[in-house]
Amino acid sequence: MTLALLTVAISLAPTPTAAMPDTLEDLKWRNRLLVVVHNEASRSTLEHQLEEWQAHADEAADRELLLITVDAKGTGTINAAPLGPTSVTEVLERFRPGESDFLVVLVGKDGTEKNRWHKPVPMAQVFLLIDAMPMRQREMRERSASRNDG
Repeated sequence: MTLALLTVAISLAPTPTAAMPDTLEDLKWRNRLLVVVHNEASRSTLEHQLEEWQAHADEAADRELLLITVDAKGTGTINAAPLGPTSVTEVLERFRPGESDFLVVLVGKDGTEKNRWHKPVPMAQVFLLIDAMPMRQREMRERSASRNDG
């Protein structure tokens, strides 16, 4: 699948209902983030990660997980919508990909880095990490209780 088709497909995925953030701090306590930093040399690697994301978009939305992509040229997206230059700069400075052509970082709702990979990561692996987080455990208990109450 080409990158253009993946971008269209991802743009149809669930997106945040609030306005796009000016900074990553605006997402703190609201969303988990899967941040992908890439360059032109890692284009096929990026396509693989985007295919993995698209195949699990509903599960990502259930976990309030947003996909942020940033390229070495200084452009970025959040769930396929344009990411502002302030946020792009923040991603590049905060996660410092260094010489790596490709970097994936999982960020929790508390804004802290939970894990990083230098190759595409299966979403099942990301979901296992998220589901083990105390905040996610609480969310699942609350959802279960509300379903049982209603």
